Amino acid sequence: MQIIILAAGEGKRMSSLTKGNHKSLLPINANETFFSRLLHQLNEYEISKVIIVTGHKSESICSVLSQFQLNFEEVHNNRYKEDTNILSVKLAFAKINKNEPVIIIESDIYLSDIALKHIYFESKKNNSIWFTRGKFNKKQYGGILKSNIQNKVQEIKLVDKYLEKYSNYYKLLGITTIGTSQIEKFSKLIDLYSKKTIKQYYLVPWIENLDILPSFKVDLDNNLVYSFNREQEYYDFIKNNKSKKYNLEDR
Repeated sequence: MQIIILAAGEGKRMSSLTKGNHKSLLPINANETFFSRLLHQLNEYEISKVIIVTGHKSESICSVLSQFQLNFEEVHNNRYKEDTNILSVKLAFAKINKNEPVIIIESDIYLSDIALKHIYFESKKNNSIWFTRGKFNKKQYGGILKSNIQNKVQEIKLVDKYLEKYSNYYKLLGITTIGTSQIEKFSKLIDLYSKKTIKQYYLVPWIENLDILPSFKVDLDNNLVYSFNREQEYYDFIKNNKSKKYNLEDR
């Protein structure tokens, strides 16, 4: 198993918290950040390589990496201010072994140990998987998908708000597994699409080519995973994370 961690973005939607810091390095308790927690968790699994794509505050990310013994390779995205994330994925794909499945993870996601174990062992089946975090609801926006009764993905969309017609869709989490049978196809599409513009998500080539990129949905319990794009969402997470007490004024 290989892991790609996307850690290049600036976190502009949380600018007051990320001007002097990286979003993934925000604290979740007195001892952990989102990023350090993820690295600790990955250290428990058989992983051949971890590719970290850096950009914003890359020195801070590398400083954290130096504390771990994972077999990692840093790839710097010099155009991270322009890129949404498709270029980051293109750069990472140039470094992977195309004979092993690869999990793509955003660096600022919170995963319970149970959730990561589920992701890892589902990915070992060598299917292409889009992980979700329950049904799409009125507080959310972004990537959503619909699947059939066998969990085969039928449709993926990017939406800016909830509408009733999307009530049967599931909310995408920022975690994807690419099986070995799809790596070459997806790599070529990433290359093609990124030449047109890098102001797009790596999700777009998959959305527009579902017919040649069959994939499956694996839904994770919404209580076991967390991602955030707004400051209030971050504060709500800290407040609700009752088992870990942390004074935000000390950050």
